[in-house]
Amino acid sequence: MSLNYDLARAESDVAHINLNQKFDYLITDIKYVYNLHRYTFKNALGENSGEIVDLLIEHCKKDFFAYAALVYMLCVEAEMSNEAVLSYTTTYKQTLKKLREEAEKDALLYSDEAC
Repeated sequence: MSLNYDLARAESDVAHINLNQKFDYLITDIKYVYNLHRYTFKNALGENSGEIVDLLIEHCKKDFFAYAALVYMLCVEAEMSNEAVLSYTTTYKQTLKKLREEAEKDALLYSDEAC
């Protein structure tokens, strides 16, 4: 699939996480979306680059309890260190901006190939 398509799917799944539900259900939904897209985005070496975490931060930061659920899920369920989570929280805006620019270029490339 194209990067543009993968990003659109991931953004849609993240956007459908209901932030106004009980904590346990929120953790379950966040974990589901995380696991669904965990290996979607890769770096040049083919390693997981973690943009799904950035997308989740962007969405969950809108609500304190959702953000707490995300941090819990990342630290406990995904077994990330505190330092790793803090690193994502300081760089997610820049990373997503770059990802969206690359997805836009990818979409143009695919549309040019279609013509």
